[in-house]
Amino acid sequence: MITAQVSVSVNEDANWLGYMHRFENVNGTKGNHIAGESFAATDLIALLSSDGSQSITLKPNTNLYNASDSYWSNGVGDGNKWMEANAYVEYSSGSYLGGVLTFSGNIDSYSLDTRYNLKAFIKEFTPTYALVNSSIEAISRTTTTFNFSYTPTNNNNIIQYGFVLEGLNANPATDWGKVVITSPFVDNNMEYQIVWSDEFNDDGRIYKSGNINPVDDEKWYHQTILPVGYPNGYNWYNSEQQHYTNRTVNSYVSDGTLKIVAKAEDFTDQGHTKQFTSARLNSKFAFTYGKVEVRAKLPTGWGTWPAIWMLGKNISEPETYWETQGYGTTPWPACGEIDIMEHWGKNQNYVSSAMHTPSSYGGTVNHGGQTISTASTEFHTYTLVWTDEKMVFSVDGVTHYTYNPDVKNDDTWPFNKEQFLLLNVAIESGTNNNTFVDTAMEIDYVRVYQLRPLSTPTISEDTLFEMWQNGKDKSIHLSAPTEIQNITVYNLVGQEVYHQKNLNRNDVIINPVIAKGVYVLKATSRNNSWVRKFLVN
Repeated sequence: MITAQVSVSVNEDANWLGYMHRFENVNGTKGNHIAGESFAATDLIALLSSDGSQSITLKPNTNLYNASDSYWSNGVGDGNKWMEANAYVEYSSGSYLGGVLTFSGNIDSYSLDTRYNLKAFIKEFTPTYALVNSSIEAISRTTTTFNFSYTPTNNNNIIQYGFVLEGLNANPATDWGKVVITSPFVDNNMEYQIVWSDEFNDDGRIYKSGNINPVDDEKWYHQTILPVGYPNGYNWYNSEQQHYTNRTVNSYVSDGTLKIVAKAEDFTDQGHTKQFTSARLNSKFAFTYGKVEVRAKLPTGWGTWPAIWMLGKNISEPETYWETQGYGTTPWPACGEIDIMEHWGKNQNYVSSAMHTPSSYGGTVNHGGQTISTASTEFHTYTLVWTDEKMVFSVDGVTHYTYNPDVKNDDTWPFNKEQFLLLNVAIESGTNNNTFVDTAMEIDYVRVYQLRPLSTPTISEDTLFEMWQNGKDKSIHLSAPTEIQNITVYNLVGQEVYHQKNLNRNDVIINPVIAKGVYVLKATSRNNSWVRKFLVN
């Protein structure tokens, strides 16, 4: 099983808990802790929706405040104690499935009085509730969204995510305002669904187990022609030193993954001899807005420069796939470039994302990255979420860069037009051919998602495919008319939380360890696929 990042937000079906801490009031600030007590979240601060809208309204002490009750005010009245009211969801000891936990939400409205402040949090406790660590985000009147992550140190610990509203306790006879937060995963009954992908699995047609398979030319195009006149017509852009080829020694599929191999070898093509070869693939699919996920393990070696990126379908670069189809009308950078992942062997384990537009390109100011200590020894999921508002880049669910220019025009945002994907391993200028013999970027899958209605016809109604859950052990049973090869489970933001390959059975039982919530299961055979939604409670 792949341990994936877990994304959470407001879920009206989750078990929301409430806990109030009392502190001494020291001139309007939080003093010494007095006591803490559990409450129902709905009685404390949290009013949860129940209509599928996935919203939570946070208000101070709407139900339980009693001015004559010493717990709340010691009989003095409004504002005697500093209160810290928590509404949260808890993973009990040992129940968290592992990996990064990301908590996000949209702030629909904020009218909270200034005597209160609101924060979102992820906290980790030992099994005896000793605080280990936490990640906290302040939510203010100007906040529109929040999105932050935390990696638990021990999956046997208690993990909580939620909200804390704190300030001087106030009599709710006065309207002290409220904050309404909704889940970013709900979009008018829409969800991310795969619209194009290459899983590189044995399909009995293009990719066959035990073989060195050419890349599927129905999905990919090998770009091999040297750019004319840059410089002098014999080098690639950025003075890259390789020839790109369509040979299987440079790009092939085997054992469920794509390999793009950079080799140190003398190779003559188009009248020029170079000391390196590699491959550069263009997708024969282009799209506007959506989510891209590429699960990859990166090459090593000084001078290597692997990239997962995108260019405008309208780019007038000779011999890109879309230029050969007649779409090349716009030069770079006016066509726009989106670098989902770049890695340089001279700076091992640092991965970067960047944007190139007429407003900033080449050595662009629009970039961000993070260090992944196992970038070349383990697979990681590189993700772009592209909306009409912004681009968000992450690795394994941890965001490292967001591009969201205040002014969106042709100079800053040529991204209202279709883009296509590119995969390549380049060799930087100045690299010696004794740096490495060969090294590969290995890719488990490439997936493109777009928002689609939940009622989309891709959810099969094939009555010969059956799925049911065991109420005792929560296992999921599948039965199909043909052999099931692969099973993938997604959460409603489209992130993979469970995956099994090469099952080759008509009847399958799986036991995905996943949190409570609604999920989408996709089962595939060689000629069919089935999609079902299910609930874990």
